[in-house]
Amino acid sequence: MESREYGQTAAPNSGSSPSPSGTELPELVVRISKDGQEAYLSAKNVPLGQKIPEDSVKQALAANGVVFGLLPEAIATFCASPTRETLCAHGTAPRDEETAKIEYLFRTDGTCAPKQREDGTVDFGSLGLVQNVKKGDVLCRIVPPKPGADGSDVTGKALPHKKSRLPSLPSGHNITASEDRMQLTASIDGCIEFHKGILNIDETFYVRGNVDGSSGNIVFTGTVIVQGDVLEGYAVIAGGDITVHGMVIGATLKAGGNITVSSGVNGMRGGKLTADGNITAHYFQSAQVRCGCDVYADTIMNSNIDAGGSVVMRGPNSSIMGGRCSAGHRIFVKTAGTPNNAQTELILNSPDLKSALAGSAARAGEIAALKEKTEAELRIQADITKQIKLLSGTLGLRGPSPKTQALMDSLIQNQRKSENSVTEYSHRIEELENLPSVPLIEFNIAAIRLFYAGTKITIGSVSQYLSTDTSSMKFYIKDSQIVSGPTLPSDAKDF
Repeated sequence: MESREYGQTAAPNSGSSPSPSGTELPELVVRISKDGQEAYLSAKNVPLGQKIPEDSVKQALAANGVVFGLLPEAIATFCASPTRETLCAHGTAPRDEETAKIEYLFRTDGTCAPKQREDGTVDFGSLGLVQNVKKGDVLCRIVPPKPGADGSDVTGKALPHKKSRLPSLPSGHNITASEDRMQLTASIDGCIEFHKGILNIDETFYVRGNVDGSSGNIVFTGTVIVQGDVLEGYAVIAGGDITVHGMVIGATLKAGGNITVSSGVNGMRGGKLTADGNITAHYFQSAQVRCGCDVYADTIMNSNIDAGGSVVMRGPNSSIMGGRCSAGHRIFVKTAGTPNNAQTELILNSPDLKSALAGSAARAGEIAALKEKTEAELRIQADITKQIKLLSGTLGLRGPSPKTQALMDSLIQNQRKSENSVTEYSHRIEELENLPSVPLIEFNIAAIRLFYAGTKITIGSVSQYLSTDTSSMKFYIKDSQIVSGPTLPSDAKDF
């Protein structure tokens, strides 16, 4: 360690006699380290056993600028036995601020682990692969460093501490930094994507493979796109749409929007698909399907289908074979049933259908009642007309008496009142007949090619079994009975 020396002569004891002629006086040497953090004392020409007064030492230190961090015990020891160099003062090193860090409030390592149930077992389906966030959720924040402190060397010179440099928050889309740039929040509902310092909140979550043991169940507030299959025992639950590029095999799918499966759905008696919007797949086999709007497919086999809108079978050989298929508006298919007459149940039932049936019946009933009232008023008018003619024939040359005139006025008033009632009834009948409504024929079950015998048709509360094969026919309800008519090209115009 480099040092500098300052020489100062001091009497070892204020009460001692002068040294003999030619003898060197004791000399105190102060050495300060290069960094100024340490001061050392040593003495030259000190007779054996000689002590040095502390005041002399302190004067020597002060004369050399050593005023901070004095070590009283070390100085006392040196004064009692000044035979070797002694550390007599020690400065204080500055305490630098610790490095500021970013605290992430989500997993950043991409790992996921199964969730433990309340009974202590492990749910390997819940790996937590998707990290959902809501708008306004805090994603990460900068943790300020602990404050530092300045130091001082032995001469009292301040030694400033180093301040920590704040790290930069991650960049990305759909994130918002606070005004002080100390934290990030999500600006939309979505899932976290974090890679190489880039933080995004996405409205779509991609499963780059199958939904299976490696991914666990997928639960996301937005749209989920599965680039592989969804396998038995696993689930995909999305607040938006679900798109599966492969197959769904014995799995559960639930969407707040639409579900689209590029291949098919094999429910294996346990798979279930539920959506608020449409559900589309190439085929459904042994599956349970429920949606708020329409179901689209090429083939349905032994499945339980419940569509709030229509069931539309597309493709040149589309068919519904076995099972139960219910829709709120229409069922459109090329072929329904099977050649071996396995029961296939096709149902139309919905609030819209019930409203149409009730509205039709109510309008018909009211119109019939109004027509009866009109006929009754017309009979009244005919009777009044006869009475007026008879009364007019009895009048003499002198004119009607007051009593006769009062009777005539009453008859004329009643006739006008009846005529006004007939006009009112006529307007109401016209109004009812022109009320906008969905014709009952629009609620129909149509097979462009063939209904096989054994197919059961139910519309509203009325059912009908087909005992023979029926070609190119559609069924609808009229006058509380199921009736049929030929299919037309317009029946397929929307599909």
